[in-house]
Amino acid sequence: MSDNNNQNGGGGESEFSHGMFQRERRDTMESQASSSSEFSDFSTENEDPLDSRRLDILASDEETDQDNAETTFPNVIQRSTTFERVLSDAIIHQAPIDELKVILEAGAKLIDPVARRPNPLHYTVWQRYPEAAHLLIQQGYDVNALDDFDCSALHLAARHGYTDMVELLIKHGATINYNTIETEDTFPVDAVDEPLRLAIKHGHCDVALILLENGANPNSRYFFGSEINLINPLKPEFLELLLLFGARVDEQDRNGLTPIMKACRLRKGMESLLLLLSYGGDVNIRADERHDHRTALHYAVLSGSLDIIMVLIDSGAQVRFEPDYNKPTPLHLAVRRGDIKVINLLLDVGAYVNSSTSLVGSVLHMACSEKVHNRLEVLELLLSRGANPNIVVQGLYGTPMLPPLGDYLAASDEHDLNVINLLLRHGTDVIMKSPQRSPLGLLNCVSALSQQPLVLEELLEGAQKFDLELIRNTCLLGTQERRLCLEVAGSPLSLRHLSRICLRHEPATARPDSVLKLKLPPIISKYLLYEIS
Repeated sequence: MSDNNNQNGGGGESEFSHGMFQRERRDTMESQASSSSEFSDFSTENEDPLDSRRLDILASDEETDQDNAETTFPNVIQRSTTFERVLSDAIIHQAPIDELKVILEAGAKLIDPVARRPNPLHYTVWQRYPEAAHLLIQQGYDVNALDDFDCSALHLAARHGYTDMVELLIKHGATINYNTIETEDTFPVDAVDEPLRLAIKHGHCDVALILLENGANPNSRYFFGSEINLINPLKPEFLELLLLFGARVDEQDRNGLTPIMKACRLRKGMESLLLLLSYGGDVNIRADERHDHRTALHYAVLSGSLDIIMVLIDSGAQVRFEPDYNKPTPLHLAVRRGDIKVINLLLDVGAYVNSSTSLVGSVLHMACSEKVHNRLEVLELLLSRGANPNIVVQGLYGTPMLPPLGDYLAASDEHDLNVINLLLRHGTDVIMKSPQRSPLGLLNCVSALSQQPLVLEELLEGAQKFDLELIRNTCLLGTQERRLCLEVAGSPLSLRHLSRICLRHEPATARPDSVLKLKLPPIISKYLLYEIS
């Protein structure tokens, strides 16, 4: 580097390069939260442009440091800093090795071990100048010196995928593992990104391999989980690399999710799923309470991938859960999505059609209360497969939930008469009482039918029991609804209706298909199935 260059702007270039390097270093230590987010796109961020304001601050800080140096140790620190800056400038401009030797011989000192700033060795990595790095290490520069972002030269080399620099630094004793390998803290708050984490995060498989071959810990733990928990499921090559070097396949992250669960959440996660299964991954591990103790099958159902669901079932995934599970099952989720193929598949392999939870009720409750786009088709499937339309489920506070029909009436102000007819055909009891007096009571839901008198008339046609006193006195009924209810409740039930009720409550004739098998005139069969009045 010429003297003219140093006098006519070398200092400005140096400040520019130093500020740019500091900006580069800040990007290398991004938070681990970006790696573990459930809704992360797992993409590598582009480099930020140079922030001129930050450059001014850095330059100002250096001037302050030099002023302090002149005041305190003018003959030591200032001279060392000046020569170190000259050396850094030479490295940035990739000056020949001979010139770097001249600068070193002229007085550039080793970096102060207490200082935490980019030293010339960091600049050799940034410029990918292995010859200069080798020279500095020979001259005694600390290969493990950290900058003010706790980054070593190896961190920087791993982040950028510089295999030659990584190999050189490791050869000269660079530290590879910075976090405690065995720690009682499952999710340590003070863990720093390892060089391996940076190599994987930025897509450098060859660098990750070098680090692992030289002892990088494949199970290093961070605040959001282990190394394998932070891998994008759409990058199976990194999963396989970690597994080859001993990563634990069933490691759970901070939310209790395993790599298999994360792979099953994605429709394109089949390759990673098969890889994890080949290493013995457990498909029945459950997530934590915040995620409703879901299994991989839950997430596969949510993804809608029939192929992934079939692989999990073939691998022993649990489809029927214990009575005290009390969380939505995969069948609940399939019903919520209105996925007919998945519902059929789950029922075929043993899912319990009347499974229920105190939070959302039975699967029939789910179909009736949620906005299922193909509700009628889903209901018809569930009822034909044995779903109980009169199921009683205890709610969160120990009181019975509304019956499925009541849930349907309460869920909106618009009701499909076809849904009402379907539920009646399959034996739904219509009890015009309050829920406090009967767990199947629907009277409190009648107010939702104020704009749909035809629906109310259909329900009253199939009603079996009434609370006449409550109908007269309740404030939940409007004038028209009260009048219609009193007209029906005030008269004895017809003999044919009583016969229908009695016949439909017999197990042998409860289902519509069993009624059709009876040798009855068609008109009577239609009446029994609520197809005519």
